[in-house]
Amino acid sequence: MQKLNQWDAILDSTIRSVHQVLPVDIQIDQPEVLSEPFLQEEMGVFIGISGDLPTRLILEGKQSTYSMLGEKMFGMPLMGEMLESFSGELENMIGGHLSTLLSEKGIQVDITPPQTLVGQSTLYECQEAYKVTASFGGSDKMNIWLIVEE
Repeated sequence: MQKLNQWDAILDSTIRSVHQVLPVDIQIDQPEVLSEPFLQEEMGVFIGISGDLPTRLILEGKQSTYSMLGEKMFGMPLMGEMLESFSGELENMIGGHLSTLLSEKGIQVDITPPQTLVGQSTLYECQEAYKVTASFGGSDKMNIWLIVEE
């Protein structure tokens, strides 16, 4: 599979994974190609993806958005350490499902354990990235970053 087709596949599979894992209505904006540093305002979780497409997958949003998703999935509000733990598990579910979807397309990848980042952070190693914003109604939204590592 050509490199461009592989990137289309990972972007499409990431969006499909988010739709299939999250039990909420989701509106996905058009992907943006960025070459600027990744800036996190409040909360984010990232996993590394190795194999055919070395990438970092980052979910970034407000704590209130993660809390809303946790409440929808588990029926109770999450705060503090429980919220941070949930955000890591959410990334694991999305990343694991992404890995399965890519495998079905003949793209082999492995994922690293999730790392949760709370507070403002900047990642300067971002030479090429794809960003998609997922909106969950109202002001709840999450940015999904695929940062190319080559």
